[in-house]
Amino acid sequence: RHGKAVAPPFAQGGLNRKFCCAKPTSLCWGEAYKVCKTQRIYKERYRCINMKLGIINGWNEEGFRYVKEKGLDAIEFCVNYYSDSKAFLEKAPEVAALSKKYGIPVGSTGRWGAIRLDEDGNIIEKMLQEDMDIIKAASIMGCPVFNCGCKRVQSLSYYENCQRAIEYFGKLLDFARPLGVKIAVYNCG
Repeated sequence: RHGKAVAPPFAQGGLNRKFCCAKPTSLCWGEAYKVCKTQRIYKERYRCINMKLGIINGWNEEGFRYVKEKGLDAIEFCVNYYSDSKAFLEKAPEVAALSKKYGIPVGSTGRWGAIRLDEDGNIIEKMLQEDMDIIKAASIMGCPVFNCGCKRVQSLSYYENCQRAIEYFGKLLDFARPLGVKIAVYNCG
């Protein structure tokens, strides 16, 4: 675990580590100073991966308060197919203010369960617009990631489904890129 080091066999006098990260949720290798009985110090190269731990919660003050009380690094939002994407977009400035007030960033937003392609494999424009609303909201909140999927159309072949999903995600990527939001994809459904 971060901050607790076990001495390897060659470090007979114990191990004293100086980590490159301050958070206990970070994974660190190196920038470790091994101090043996002879007081020789060996410096290793380091690589640091910061892992932020967050939780899905509501986009209201209670949600931010809960995340803060738990000591987590981020809050995440599900704006699923039955949620009003326009209302979420309208609330984005208020959510950004809560994020700043509590010092809790929005780690990701996501939309699960939406049917984005019709039975012929054509993009459903209403769904595309709703995803774009959530991406705009993510940008306003400083959220770096939007999660979504593209359900399979039964009447199309696997190859055709892949082509249609690529077309859909391409539109989202083109829209999200200038807003500073990345698209993460799930493949269930």
